[in-house]
Amino acid sequence: MATLTEQIRDYLKKRGDSVRRIHLRTGLNRATVADFLNGRDVRGQTLDAICEYIGAAITLPPIEEPPSKPTKKSK
Repeated sequence: MATLTEQIRDYLKKRGDSVRRIHLRTGLNRATVADFLNGRDVRGQTLDAICEYIGAAITLPPIEEPPSKPTKKSK
């Protein structure tokens, strides 16, 4: 299964978004956008801006409370 980053990259390419278009709409540096589209790692803030641009959001499942630790019985 493709990683989240790979899925976003593929989505942008299938949509036909150019480096220039993403750069202008997100305010990201052109080189940074090109790096992302070419498979290089980018900072989290860059990925956040790209996700906002395409309207992507991730909903995480709720965190379940860990089971409580058993209490020691006193003698």
